[in-house]
Amino acid sequence: MTQNKFRFFAPVDDFQKSKDQKGNDIYRVRGIISDDSIDSDGESLVEEGLDFSEFNWINWDHKKEPKFLIGEPVGVKRIPGKGHFMEGILYGDSEIAKQAVDLMKILSKSKRGNKLSWSVEGQVLERDLINQNKVKKAKITAVALCPTPKNGNTWAELIQKG
Repeated sequence: MTQNKFRFFAPVDDFQKSKDQKGNDIYRVRGIISDDSIDSDGESLVEEGLDFSEFNWINWDHKKEPKFLIGEPVGVKRIPGKGHFMEGILYGDSEIAKQAVDLMKILSKSKRGNKLSWSVEGQVLERDLINQNKVKKAKITAVALCPTPKNGNTWAELIQKG
């Protein structure tokens, strides 16, 4: 059902290229990908009710074709009072990931402060009976890198080398 799908957005700062254990190029990121604040669509997530057991992908702007699967989460943990914190990588050999990194470099010079954003995706399992805009339980399956933030309390940043 369409009403049980959701997307929340968060700003992304910058990426730095590094290498994985096999020597492949990757871009490492981390940050708060969700919290319990009300987003610009009037929806909120109850952080204690989020299930990340099937959280496997970072995609470009909610697109599902294989070329738009540009990375993966490395780990996610709940920080009480802050939200869910993720560490992830973008694949250095993905053309879409490279284009996103190039765009982020361009946007870092934006006079308006424009940035790309995170948007968590998943399936709503339970909504509040009184306030249907409050998601009490959900299964998070992916996070999208996209241009429009909805949740201004979330953030992402580059993981520095060393």
